[in-house]
Amino acid sequence: MPSIYPVYAPATPLPEGRVASVALHTFAAFVFLTIAAILAVRFPLACGVPLCVLGPAWILVTGRVERFAKLKLATLIVGRALVPCAVIGLISGHAVETIVLFLYRINICEAVVEDGRKGRYANALGGAAVVGSTYWMHMHWLGTYYVIEPGPFLCAAIAYTLWNWNFVAGNFSPAVAMLHVATLAAPLFCGFASGNMGLWLITRATSLTVSVVLLGAIPKQIDERLNHKGHARWLAVHARPSTQFIVSGATVAFAVASVLIPASHAP
Repeated sequence: MPSIYPVYAPATPLPEGRVASVALHTFAAFVFLTIAAILAVRFPLACGVPLCVLGPAWILVTGRVERFAKLKLATLIVGRALVPCAVIGLISGHAVETIVLFLYRINICEAVVEDGRKGRYANALGGAAVVGSTYWMHMHWLGTYYVIEPGPFLCAAIAYTLWNWNFVAGNFSPAVAMLHVATLAAPLFCGFASGNMGLWLITRATSLTVSVVLLGAIPKQIDERLNHKGHARWLAVHARPSTQFIVSGATVAFAVASVLIPASHAP
C-alpha cells in the first residue's frame, strides 16, 4: 500500500542544478494552496466541500494511506466537514467552535505520540507546549467560517509552524518537507494579507487537508519535482541535537508568548 508520506528512496540518482526547479515548484504549491485556502473559506459549500471533504474522503476510500496518515486525514475531514454543516444549519456554530478546537489538539497529539515513539523527544516537548497553549484560546463562529481569539494570534501560529515543519522534516522525505514549506506558508500569508491572524487556523486546516490529498493522489510527481540531492546537506544539520534543541526551544518560547502577550493586554 503506498504511503501518503513516501520514504525518501529515489529510483535514479538525482541530477545536479535542480535547486531553482525545486524552489519554483515549492512556490507553485504555495500559490495553489493559498488559493485553495481562500476559496474554501470564502465559498464553504461550492469549494470547501470538494476540496476538504470529498477529495480527502476519496483518498481514504481508495486506500492510499497508512495508519498514521489515515488517522490524521480523518480528523481533518471531520473538522472541515463541520463548516458546511454549520453553514446549512445542521449543527450550531458553538458546536463547531468546541469540536474544531478539540480536533486541532488531537491532530497535534497524534504527531507528538509519533515523535515520542521514534525518540524525537525535543520536538515532542515542543508539540506538547503548542497543545498546552491552546487552553487559553477560544474560537468564534462568524456564520460561514471561524476565527481564533484572543489576538494577536501570530505567536501561536509561529509556534505551530516551527513544530509542525520540524515534525515533518524529521519523519518524512525531503520532498514532503518542501511541500510542507508551502503548506505552512499559505495560512501565514492568508493571515497577514487579511490583517487577521485569527483566520490562520481555518486556512491551516484547508492547506493541510489539500496538501495531504495531493500527496496521496500524485506522490510520484511530487517526489520527482521536489527532490534534490542537495537535501542531504540540510538534513544532516537538521538532525543534529543542537538544531533540535534550538528549534524546540523556539517553539516553546513562541507557545508561551502566545499565552503571555494577550494576557498582558487584557483589561
